[in-house]
Amino acid sequence: MSGISAINSGINGVQQGYASLKQNAHEIANANGSNNQNIGQPMVGLIQDRNQVAASAEVIKASDETLGTLLDIMA
Repeated sequence: MSGISAINSGINGVQQGYASLKQNAHEIANANGSNNQNIGQPMVGLIQDRNQVAASAEVIKASDETLGTLLDIMA
């Protein structure tokens, strides 16, 4: 996997994580306590979204460092 495609994969992961986080937060915010709506799944989803964004950010960071090292070696 090239450095650029790894960075793009990381960016895509961050974007997907934020989109899912937004959806889960929306479900929680619009839950009506009187109809016994289960917010457990969206709450777990928020944790998963946070982990996805953090992991994707690490992919971006590692790819950036690797690409920088490669450029230093070739220079």
